[in-house]
Amino acid sequence: NAEQRYEYRTIVFSQGRLITLDPPLAGAEYVACWNHCETVVDPLAGGNAIAGVSYLGSGQYEITLDRAITAGAVTTIEYVPDGSFVEYFAHPANVNADWMCNGRDILDLIDYLSVADTPPYGTYSTDLDHSGVFNFVDLLTLIDLLNGAGEFDVWNNTYLPVNTGCPSHIVCNGWGWGPRGGAGGPGGDPPTPLSAGEVANAITAIAESETLPPEDVAAIVEGLIGWCVGHFSCDERAALAELLEDPTLEFASPVAEAMVPQMVAILLEE
Repeated sequence: NAEQRYEYRTIVFSQGRLITLDPPLAGAEYVACWNHCETVVDPLAGGNAIAGVSYLGSGQYEITLDRAITAGAVTTIEYVPDGSFVEYFAHPANVNADWMCNGRDILDLIDYLSVADTPPYGTYSTDLDHSGVFNFVDLLTLIDLLNGAGEFDVWNNTYLPVNTGCPSHIVCNGWGWGPRGGAGGPGGDPPTPLSAGEVANAITAIAESETLPPEDVAAIVEGLIGWCVGHFSCDERAALAELLEDPTLEFASPVAEAMVPQMVAILLEE
Protein backbone atom coordinates (compact mmCIF):
# COMPACT_ATOMS: atom_id res chain seq x y z
CA ASN A 1 0.00 0.00 0.00
CA ALA A 2 1.67 3.23 -1.21
CA GLU A 3 -1.05 5.58 0.04
CA GLN A 4 -0.61 8.26 2.69
CA ARG A 5 -1.07 6.99 6.23
CA TYR A 6 -4.56 7.13 7.62
CA GLU A 7 -5.38 9.77 10.21
CA TYR A 8 -6.13 7.45 13.10
CA ARG A 9 -7.59 10.21 15.23
CA THR A 10 -10.57 10.62 12.88
CA ILE A 11 -10.87 7.34 10.95
CA VAL A 12 -11.28 3.81 12.22
CA PHE A 13 -10.13 1.54 9.42
CA SER A 14 -11.87 -1.83 9.35
CA GLN A 15 -11.64 -3.02 5.75
CA GLY A 16 -11.30 -6.80 5.62
CA ARG A 17 -8.53 -8.79 3.96
CA LEU A 18 -9.30 -12.12 2.31
CA ILE A 19 -7.14 -15.13 3.11
CA THR A 20 -7.67 -18.59 1.62
CA LEU A 21 -6.57 -21.81 3.32
CA ASP A 22 -5.33 -24.46 0.89
CA PRO A 23 -6.62 -27.14 1.05
CA PRO A 24 -9.97 -25.46 1.91
CA LEU A 25 -10.79 -25.72 5.59
CA ALA A 26 -13.87 -24.62 7.51
CA GLY A 27 -14.18 -23.96 11.22
CA ALA A 28 -11.44 -21.35 11.67
CA GLU A 29 -13.74 -18.35 12.07
CA TYR A 30 -12.38 -17.62 15.54
CA VAL A 31 -9.88 -14.88 16.37
CA ALA A 32 -7.88 -17.39 18.42
CA CYS A 33 -7.11 -19.32 15.21
CA TRP A 34 -5.16 -16.37 13.84
CA ASN A 35 -2.17 -14.33 14.95
CA HIS A 36 -1.45 -10.73 13.95
CA CYS A 37 2.06 -9.25 14.07
CA GLU A 38 3.62 -5.97 12.93
CA THR A 39 7.33 -5.21 12.79
CA VAL A 40 6.75 -1.65 14.06
CA VAL A 41 4.30 -0.28 16.61
CA ASP A 42 2.68 2.88 15.23
CA PRO A 43 3.65 5.79 17.52
CA LEU A 44 0.30 7.52 17.02
CA ALA A 45 -2.16 4.64 16.99
CA GLY A 46 -0.38 2.12 19.21
CA GLY A 47 -0.75 -1.61 18.69
CA ASN A 48 -3.09 -3.17 16.12
CA ALA A 49 -5.16 -6.34 16.52
CA ILE A 50 -7.56 -8.70 14.75
CA ALA A 51 -11.08 -7.38 15.33
CA GLY A 52 -12.97 -10.22 13.69
CA VAL A 53 -12.90 -13.23 11.36
CA SER A 54 -15.64 -14.26 8.94
CA TYR A 55 -15.85 -17.50 6.96
CA LEU A 56 -16.91 -16.94 3.34
CA GLY A 57 -16.83 -20.57 2.21
CA SER A 58 -14.37 -22.58 0.09
CA GLY A 59 -11.62 -22.10 2.68
CA GLN A 60 -11.76 -18.31 2.34
CA TYR A 61 -11.73 -16.04 5.40
CA GLU A 62 -12.11 -12.30 5.77
CA ILE A 63 -9.80 -10.91 8.46
CA THR A 64 -10.73 -7.48 9.86
CA LEU A 65 -8.21 -5.42 11.85
CA ASP A 66 -8.85 -2.64 14.31
CA ARG A 67 -7.28 -0.13 11.94
CA ALA A 68 -5.06 0.27 8.88
CA ILE A 69 -1.78 -1.61 8.85
CA THR A 70 1.14 0.45 10.12
CA ALA A 71 3.02 2.61 7.61
CA GLY A 72 6.67 1.64 7.20
CA ALA A 73 6.10 -1.85 8.60
CA VAL A 74 5.45 -5.43 7.59
CA THR A 75 2.18 -6.87 8.89
CA THR A 76 1.63 -10.64 8.99
CA ILE A 77 -1.52 -12.67 9.54
CA GLU A 78 -0.70 -16.21 10.66
CA TYR A 79 -2.96 -19.28 10.67
CA VAL A 80 -1.93 -20.58 14.10
CA PRO A 81 -2.61 -24.35 13.72
CA ASP A 82 0.02 -24.83 10.99
CA GLY A 83 2.08 -21.61 11.20
CA SER A 84 1.44 -20.52 7.59
CA PHE A 85 1.12 -16.76 7.11
CA VAL A 86 0.74 -13.90 4.62
CA GLU A 87 2.62 -10.58 4.58
CA TYR A 88 1.31 -7.08 3.90
CA PHE A 89 3.45 -3.98 3.32
CA ALA A 90 2.56 -0.32 3.88
CA HIS A 91 5.23 1.87 2.30
CA PRO A 92 3.85 5.36 1.54
CA ALA A 93 5.07 6.85 -1.77
CA ASN A 94 6.33 3.51 -3.14
CA VAL A 95 3.91 3.58 -6.07
CA ASN A 96 5.93 1.22 -8.29
CA ALA A 97 6.31 -1.36 -5.49
CA ASP A 98 10.07 -1.68 -5.83
CA TRP A 99 12.64 -1.67 -3.02
CA MET A 100 12.85 2.08 -2.41
CA CYS A 101 10.89 5.36 -2.51
CA ASN A 102 12.51 8.02 -4.69
CA GLY A 103 12.05 10.23 -7.74
CA ARG A 104 11.42 7.15 -9.90
CA ASP A 105 8.03 6.84 -8.23
CA ILE A 106 7.07 10.28 -9.56
CA LEU A 107 7.96 9.29 -13.11
CA ASP A 108 6.05 6.01 -12.81
CA LEU A 109 2.96 7.71 -11.37
CA ILE A 110 3.02 10.06 -14.35
CA ASP A 111 3.07 6.99 -16.61
CA TYR A 112 0.09 5.55 -14.73
CA LEU A 113 -1.77 8.85 -15.14
CA SER A 114 -1.18 8.83 -18.89
CA VAL A 115 -1.96 5.08 -19.11
CA ALA A 116 1.53 4.46 -20.46
CA ASP A 117 1.94 1.75 -17.83
CA THR A 118 -0.17 -0.24 -15.36
CA PRO A 119 0.18 0.29 -11.59
CA PRO A 120 1.28 -2.91 -9.84
CA TYR A 121 -1.39 -2.84 -7.11
CA GLY A 122 -4.20 -0.79 -8.61
CA THR A 123 -5.60 1.89 -6.31
CA TYR A 124 -3.15 0.91 -3.57
CA SER A 125 -0.43 2.21 -5.90
CA THR A 126 -2.22 5.31 -7.15
CA ASP A 127 -4.96 6.70 -4.88
CA LEU A 128 -2.46 8.27 -2.54
CA ASP A 129 -4.87 10.79 -0.99
CA HIS A 130 -7.67 8.25 -0.24
CA SER A 131 -10.13 10.23 -2.36
CA GLY A 132 -11.37 7.23 -4.33
CA VAL A 133 -10.31 8.95 -7.57
CA PHE A 134 -6.92 8.73 -9.29
CA ASN A 135 -5.92 12.08 -10.78
CA PHE A 136 -3.16 14.70 -10.77
CA VAL A 137 -3.87 15.53 -7.12
CA ASP A 138 -2.36 12.14 -6.23
CA LEU A 139 0.88 13.26 -7.88
CA LEU A 140 0.98 16.30 -5.64
CA THR A 141 0.28 14.05 -2.64
CA LEU A 142 3.20 11.86 -3.74
CA ILE A 143 5.49 14.90 -3.75
CA ASP A 144 4.32 15.76 -0.23
CA LEU A 145 4.88 12.18 0.96
CA LEU A 146 8.38 12.01 -0.45
CA ASN A 147 9.34 15.32 1.12
CA GLY A 148 7.50 15.07 4.43
CA ALA A 149 5.22 18.06 3.89
CA GLY A 150 2.91 19.06 6.72
CA GLU A 151 2.41 16.20 9.18
CA PHE A 152 3.81 13.56 6.81
CA ASP A 153 7.04 11.73 7.53
CA VAL A 154 9.78 12.03 4.88
CA TRP A 155 9.55 8.88 2.73
CA ASN A 156 12.04 9.76 0.00
CA ASN A 157 15.06 7.40 0.05
CA THR A 158 13.37 5.00 2.47
CA TYR A 159 13.64 1.29 1.83
CA LEU A 160 10.85 -1.23 1.55
CA PRO A 161 10.24 -2.61 5.05
CA VAL A 162 11.59 -6.09 5.69
CA ASN A 163 10.22 -8.75 7.99
CA THR A 164 12.34 -8.71 11.13
CA GLY A 165 10.59 -11.37 13.16
CA CYS A 166 6.91 -11.82 12.30
CA PRO A 167 4.82 -13.84 12.73
CA SER A 168 5.42 -13.77 16.41
CA HIS A 169 3.47 -13.21 19.58
CA ILE A 170 5.97 -10.44 20.36
CA VAL A 171 6.10 -7.33 18.17
CA CYS A 172 9.65 -6.81 16.91
CA ASN A 173 10.87 -3.26 16.36
CA GLY A 174 13.66 -3.70 13.84
CA TRP A 175 12.77 -1.62 10.81
CA GLY A 176 15.42 0.90 9.72
CA TRP A 177 16.39 3.00 6.75
CA GLY A 178 19.24 0.94 5.24
CA PRO A 179 21.39 0.61 3.23
CA ARG A 180 24.25 -0.21 5.60
CA GLY A 181 21.99 -2.55 7.50
CA GLY A 182 20.63 -4.03 4.27
CA ALA A 183 17.47 -2.98 2.44
CA GLY A 184 15.31 -1.75 5.28
CA GLY A 185 17.67 -3.11 7.92
CA PRO A 186 18.76 -1.27 11.04
CA GLY A 187 21.04 1.71 10.60
CA GLY A 188 21.99 3.43 7.38
CA ASP A 189 21.23 6.78 5.81
CA PRO A 190 18.11 8.70 6.87
CA PRO A 191 15.47 9.77 4.34
CA THR A 192 16.08 13.01 2.46
CA PRO A 193 13.70 15.30 0.54
CA LEU A 194 13.65 15.51 -3.26
CA SER A 195 16.38 17.41 -5.03
CA ALA A 196 15.98 20.10 -7.69
CA GLY A 197 17.17 17.58 -10.29
CA GLU A 198 14.47 15.07 -9.38
CA VAL A 199 11.77 17.76 -9.66
CA ALA A 200 13.14 18.84 -13.04
CA ASN A 201 13.08 15.22 -14.24
CA ALA A 202 9.45 14.92 -13.20
CA ILE A 203 8.42 18.11 -15.02
CA THR A 204 10.17 17.12 -18.25
CA ALA A 205 8.61 13.63 -18.14
CA ILE A 206 4.98 14.81 -18.03
CA ALA A 207 3.26 14.20 -21.37
CA GLU A 208 -0.26 14.80 -22.65
CA SER A 209 -2.51 11.83 -23.38
CA GLU A 210 -6.21 11.04 -23.70
CA THR A 211 -6.41 10.69 -19.92
CA LEU A 212 -4.00 13.53 -19.15
CA PRO A 213 -5.16 16.55 -21.19
CA PRO A 214 -3.11 19.75 -21.52
CA GLU A 215 -5.00 21.52 -18.72
CA ASP A 216 -4.10 18.73 -16.29
CA VAL A 217 -0.45 18.89 -17.38
CA ALA A 218 -0.49 22.62 -16.64
CA ALA A 219 -2.10 21.99 -13.23
CA ILE A 220 0.54 19.39 -12.33
CA VAL A 221 3.38 21.72 -13.33
CA GLU A 222 1.85 24.60 -11.37
CA GLY A 223 1.40 22.34 -8.36
CA LEU A 224 4.99 21.10 -8.49
CA ILE A 225 6.41 24.60 -8.79
CA GLY A 226 4.11 25.84 -6.04
CA TRP A 227 5.33 23.05 -3.80
CA CYS A 228 8.97 23.96 -4.53
CA VAL A 229 8.35 27.61 -3.66
CA GLY A 230 6.92 26.57 -0.32
CA HIS A 231 9.58 23.99 0.56
CA PHE A 232 12.82 24.78 -1.31
CA SER A 233 15.44 27.20 -0.06
CA CYS A 234 16.41 30.18 -2.24
CA ASP A 235 19.48 28.33 -3.49
CA GLU A 236 17.43 25.22 -4.34
CA ARG A 237 14.86 27.29 -6.24
CA ALA A 238 17.65 29.01 -8.17
CA ALA A 239 19.20 25.63 -9.00
CA LEU A 240 15.87 24.32 -10.31
CA ALA A 241 15.36 27.49 -12.38
CA GLU A 242 18.81 27.03 -13.93
CA LEU A 243 18.03 23.40 -14.77
CA LEU A 244 14.73 24.32 -16.41
CA GLU A 245 16.42 26.98 -18.58
CA ASP A 246 19.06 24.54 -19.86
CA PRO A 247 18.67 24.64 -23.69
CA THR A 248 19.57 20.96 -23.94
CA LEU A 249 16.66 19.93 -21.69
CA GLU A 250 14.02 17.93 -23.57
CA PHE A 251 10.37 18.17 -22.51
CA ALA A 252 7.83 15.45 -23.27
CA SER A 253 5.04 18.05 -23.12
CA PRO A 254 4.91 21.22 -25.25
CA VAL A 255 2.61 22.69 -22.61
CA ALA A 256 5.22 22.17 -19.87
CA GLU A 257 7.99 23.52 -22.09
CA ALA A 258 5.97 26.65 -22.85
CA MET A 259 5.58 27.24 -19.12
CA VAL A 260 9.35 27.46 -18.48
CA PRO A 261 9.50 31.30 -18.37
CA GLN A 262 6.53 31.32 -15.98
CA MET A 263 8.11 28.63 -13.79
CA VAL A 264 11.46 30.43 -13.65
CA ALA A 265 9.84 33.75 -12.78
CA ILE A 266 7.90 32.14 -9.89
CA LEU A 267 10.97 30.30 -8.59
CA LEU A 268 13.12 33.44 -8.59
CA GLU A 269 10.55 35.72 -6.95
CA GLU A 270 11.79 37.20 -3.68
